[in-house]
Parts: sequence; C-alpha cells; structure tokens
Amino acid sequence: MKDNQKNHLKELYQKLTHTTLPCFSENNQLANWIEDLILTDGYLAGLALSASEGEQILQKELPDLEKLERALSDINTTNKKDAEIQSQCQNYLGLLKDIRQAMKTNDNFNKK
Repeated sequence: MKDNQKNHLKELYQKLTHTTLPCFSENNQLANWIEDLILTDGYLAGLALSASEGEQILQKELPDLEKLERALSDINTTNKKDAEIQSQCQNYLGLLKDIRQAMKTNDNFNKK
C-alpha cells in the first residue's frame, strides 16, 4: 500500500475512534439497528487497522453497508429525539462507508 493510501486509511480510522457512537433509542427498530451498527463498526475498524498496517483484505471480508443503510432508511421515527439519533446514525454510517471505500482503493485489496 502506498504511503498516502495508508495515511488516508489511518486518518479515517483515527476519526472513527474519536467519533461517538449514536446513543440507544426507545424505538426498538432503531435500537436493534444500532446494535447491528456496533457489530459492523468493530469488525470494519479491525479490517481497516489491518489494512493500514499492510495486510491484504479480500472483498468478501468487507461488510455489506448498503444493506445496513437500507435498513436504517426503512425505520420510521415518531419523535424529535429519535429523528436526531437516526441522523447521527446516518452520519456514522457515512464514515464507515468512507473507510470501506478507502480499503477498496488500496493496493492490498483483493477483489476475490
């Protein structure tokens, strides 16, 4: 992996580690979605750290963030607090998508 690719991925990883996860909601659908986000976050963060240290990442190892995004957009919030949490979730998911994209464009990414 080129130094600028490593640095970009490390910067995104650092941004992720300093970004607060959305708080849980009383809306069961949103709370369950946040649980899925936490699992995906931990997994993707581990892959990003490995990739930034030069390990090869296979495409099949990357999580399906589009599925997570569709599930979030299907959640109907009924109050202002949940709408704010849902917005935080969208922003956090955007950061995960940036990391996933950075991993796909690095030299250690294998499309198998």
